[in-house]
Amino acid sequence: MKPQPYSIYPLYPRVFHFGACGTNYQSTNCMHLHEKVKQKVNQLEKNLFPKNKLNIINKRDNKRDQVFSGAGGFADPRDIALCNSMVEMRNF
Repeated sequence: MKPQPYSIYPLYPRVFHFGACGTNYQSTNCMHLHEKVKQKVNQLEKNLFPKNKLNIINKRDNKRDQVFSGAGGFADPRDIALCNSMVEMRNF
């Protein structure tokens, strides 16, 4: 039986976008957004540079069960087959 491919993806972005501030919006006080992001980063700080190996959690993506529209995408079996054909599973 061929092992299932897996992906590693971040739970939070590397860059936080302050969409309600800046050139698109003329808000004068963006400190509340800055504080909100700062709190989140402080919360996650212990996980930013782990000293131990990362834990891999098997999490099934239910999107795979969706009906595809024929235009491709994550639920398209053709794209899944293409990705599987380019991946070689290795145990490290």
